Amino acid sequence: MRLWLIRHGETDHNIKGVFQGQLDTPLTERGVEQAAQTGRALAEIVRFDRVYASDLERALRTAHAVGEAQSAEIRPDPRLRELHYGVLQGVAYTDFRTVLEEHGIHAEWGPGVFSQTGIAAPGGESLDDLVARLEAFLEDVRRHDGDATDIAAVAHGGSLRTIITILLGLPPLDRDKFAMSNCGVTQLSLNGDRWRLEFHNRVYWNC
Repeated sequence: MRLWLIRHGETDHNIKGVFQGQLDTPLTERGVEQAAQTGRALAEIVRFDRVYASDLERALRTAHAVGEAQSAEIRPDPRLRELHYGVLQGVAYTDFRTVLEEHGIHAEWGPGVFSQTGIAAPGGESLDDLVARLEAFLEDVRRHDGDATDIAAVAHGGSLRTIITILLGLPPLDRDKFAMSNCGVTQLSLNGDRWRLEFHNRVYWNC
């Protein structure tokens, strides 16, 4: 089995540097074109047996561009959603520390924009919460799609990078080592009971 991880196309929040989390933000015109070009390119090299997608609009629209290029059915799954960032959703990266200070967790969060400890922002999910739902998703894929050759999962940078760490047996915080571009494509292959990273963040669009 080969698992293709595809990040959604560009959104306005990506451009502005704003926490999206589970806000249902749409693709920009450029993001729509990124998805279309990626879908056409992938249709020339692979035929997907299944295409799973986060049910948030930016991922779902990207998935439809991928699926329509090869007449593949799209299966929305909310477990593929991005981490819920709670009070940080809709907040600019430049303002995150002010918000966390108001809630008294800025020290525990760590120095970076994204938590260095995996704790939840108030009202949001922890990294452990994200890992748990993604592990459940992957277990269902193994159970129901074990005979498949190529599976696609279209989702978000945070959730896809976390999937990479789960499959490679790495600590969840190592997900920061696997940055993904809008519509970046990563492929992992299952050999026996071990996953191998074949390539990471390959970009098929030019716009």
